[in-house]
Amino acid sequence: MKISYWRGRPPNFGDELNAWLWPLLLPKFFDDDASRLFVGIGSILFDDYPPDATKLVFGAGYGGYTAAPRIDKTWQICFVRGPRTAATIGIDPRLGIGDPAILVRAVPWALPEPDERHAVGFMPHWESALYGAWDTVAADAGMRLIDPRWPVDRVLAAIRGCDLLVSEAMHGAIVADALRVPWVPFLPLPSHRSKWYDWAESQGLTLAFAPSTRSTWLELVSDALRERKRLQDRVRSRGRRVRRVGSALLRSRAGAVLRAAAASRRHLTSDAAVKATTAAMVLQLERLATVPQPA
Repeated sequence: MKISYWRGRPPNFGDELNAWLWPLLLPKFFDDDASRLFVGIGSILFDDYPPDATKLVFGAGYGGYTAAPRIDKTWQICFVRGPRTAATIGIDPRLGIGDPAILVRAVPWALPEPDERHAVGFMPHWESALYGAWDTVAADAGMRLIDPRWPVDRVLAAIRGCDLLVSEAMHGAIVADALRVPWVPFLPLPSHRSKWYDWAESQGLTLAFAPSTRSTWLELVSDALRERKRLQDRVRSRGRRVRRVGSALLRSRAGAVLRAAAASRRHLTSDAAVKATTAAMVLQLERLATVPQPA
């Protein structure tokens, strides 16, 4: 069975968690057999999987980035991210258990130690990190930038070193919640919001997004032209110098918005809820581990 997840350039923490987490939880379970796919962390319930491949869904969600997949006998669903995903693909809503990134709790021996302590960390969405000046903005606001493009171990250590995480990246918030670090959701673009609600509703959470903003003109242009990949790549190639041109006012405003976000309502699921969700997923893992794998 092959782990299937979204891989982009640059890499993104939530997606790269797949390669870090699943071999720890299911050792000797995976190989490169693309006829049997393990569909885990991410909004990766796409409509373009190979029609003849077996798709084993272990917590994936539907994000609206493609049409919803048609569920047939080639799909084996253990659980999905939340009730919105369950409704979209037409399965029992009780299978909307939660996002499997919470299972970082199940591998305490593999978690890196917290690095330097910070009162507040900020994790932007990977596209905001790419096109923005959030390193400068966070530093000016007295916060630790946690870049979702970093290696998984580095991100985990940084999250564990924070007393609070402001996060535009959904898996930053999910992992912070799993590790019992309070967090504030920083309002993402409209196209990314449904997946947040999907996960939050699975945990009985009511989200209160802190208002967000953009830190450079390039971020604003990127938002408007997201579908025009050729132009994005051309602008990206010009480097950090272009990202900062004419952006002093935007950076100043972004710093004020970020400081306000840190003072907004903190979120954290109850201990009982996070333990129950973890236990439900561990039970699914145990069932998988007892299923003989083809030679």
